Amino acid sequence: MKEVLLRAIGMLAALLMASVAQASLVQWELQDVVFDDGGVSTGSFSYDRDTNTFSNLSITTTAGSTLPGTFYEFLIPEIPSDSNSLFVSPVADTQMGTTIFAINLVSQMTNAGGTIDLQPAPSPFAFEGTCQADFCTHYTTPLRGVISGMIVSTVVPLPGAIWFFGSAIGLLGWMRRKSA
Repeated sequence: MKEVLLRAIGMLAALLMASVAQASLVQWELQDVVFDDGGVSTGSFSYDRDTNTFSNLSITTTAGSTLPGTFYEFLIPEIPSDSNSLFVSPVADTQMGTTIFAINLVSQMTNAGGTIDLQPAPSPFAFEGTCQADFCTHYTTPLRGVISGMIVSTVVPLPGAIWFFGSAIGLLGWMRRKSA
């Protein structure tokens, strides 16, 4: 009986480690983001540091004295986004004349989450501007810089992690009944 219990504990430990390893999707939310022209930005996105994958982009900027407000939901593929920055556009195929929001951070995003300030000027700083070339490889005025703000995160458990955790709890219950 003792051997069965030790096996069950070993399986539980393996399942719990697997669930922790899979819980790497982090939801980041923009907070207190203010542009130098009086506009603000809100929204969120998910990021997985292990795969450098962004998803669930939903970012909105409001009108200021330089630019009107815009809704962003696409990464710009020609400008690589990573753990230190992301470049978003309101359209999937970025073209000249559309806006871009460059979210540059003072430190890297991790799968542990946390709070990270947006990088104010000088370069590379967080800004919103207008694309001046196809696929947004160049951007110029009008441009407005971020003067304050941060991203704050929460870890989002993945369905696989929840399944593993539930299985581990079920295994413990089964072993407890078996030993009684």
